[in-house]
Amino acid sequence: MSLMDSFATFVATSVGSTIGQDLFKSQAPSSQQGNDSLWWITRAGGQKTLDLPTGAAIKSYIFEIYYRNIDGQVVEDELEDLEEALNSDACTQLTGFTVIDVEASVLGVDQDLDNEDRQVGLLQANVTIYKE
Repeated sequence: MSLMDSFATFVATSVGSTIGQDLFKSQAPSSQQGNDSLWWITRAGGQKTLDLPTGAAIKSYIFEIYYRNIDGQVVEDELEDLEEALNSDACTQLTGFTVIDVEASVLGVDQDLDNEDRQVGLLQANVTIYKE
């Protein structure tokens, strides 16, 4: 399982979504194909932060989690709940990975670019893992 798959599974479980239905990896479907209320996750490549003498490394990844909904207050509430879940000890259990640290913060809520009376919010999570 890839890091993106493992992280997306954690997020789906945390927010009560289903991957491929109302939670997507890499990009959201167009407004004609998707629901008004959905999540999507993007990931930046891993950056080595420390090489260990054993050949292992500490790597840091940035995930951006977007959520859109008609109700802006729902967007804020859902992102804040997810932020708390990501910053809890439970997130350190991503399947197949040794997670050292997770730092998440909500970056804001604004009008959806599709301009269809929806709001979209962004949460950024920095995930640091141990890689052999």
